Amino acid sequence: MGGPAGCNHKCIVTNAYSRSAITGDWYVGGLLAYNYTGSVQYCYAAGNVSGPAFSGGLLGFNDNGNVVASYWDAVTTKQASSHGSESSFGKTTQEMRAGSTFEKWDFNSVWAIRETLDYPWLQAVPEHP
Repeated sequence: MGGPAGCNHKCIVTNAYSRSAITGDWYVGGLLAYNYTGSVQYCYAAGNVSGPAFSGGLLGFNDNGNVVASYWDAVTTKQASSHGSESSFGKTTQEMRAGSTFEKWDFNSVWAIRETLDYPWLQAVPEHP
């Protein structure tokens, strides 16, 4: 079980987020359950993640995938780690609500944030979640 997708197989997931609560038995991630040789770039997760095996704040399991500048809220996901976390980072809720946390993210034309008040959201979404 994963936020917007269960499994990423050789694709690129970029500029995505999930604030959904995710529960499952195996491979449970805030954004993706399983990343197989795919790429995850400029993404985050902030919903509660719950599962007994292969659970992570951003990814449940990363199998030879590439993770770039991606984050999870370690407080709200209740996950201190994420598989493949050498390239993704667990942050506090306060850090997740600061634009400076998201290194190399495009806050000019892709993302928007209300500092200290909210998580980032995509500018292309007509109404702020």
